[in-house]
Amino acid sequence: MQGVTVISDVASAHYNGGHVPTYVRDATGERIARTRYVHTDAWRGYWTVEPVKCHHWRKVGDGCNCGTWEDAPPGTSDAECQEHLAELVAEYGEVVVVLCGGSNLFAMPYDVLAKVA
Repeated sequence: MQGVTVISDVASAHYNGGHVPTYVRDATGERIARTRYVHTDAWRGYWTVEPVKCHHWRKVGDGCNCGTWEDAPPGTSDAECQEHLAELVAEYGEVVVVLCGGSNLFAMPYDVLAKVA
């Protein structure tokens, strides 16, 4: 989708047993967000990101993509997530989607960042 940059470093490291980076960086190497693991109980949880404020990044959305399954919870189907991103692109021009990863293998949590003045 035009206007969307996807960064998968956090999810890739999480699902492949690697070291999840402390910071998410854009294509230029600029730090745009800090990673944080949220525990939902003793065994489960998910990654999220908090924008680096000194570079004018702001979290403008988040969600969880459950793909194209017919029993996906409302708001989590691939089509609904694409629609959500299209709305954010229309509002902010360009956004960065950080795929975060978590303990539910059937869902992909994500955060959406935009650079605002």
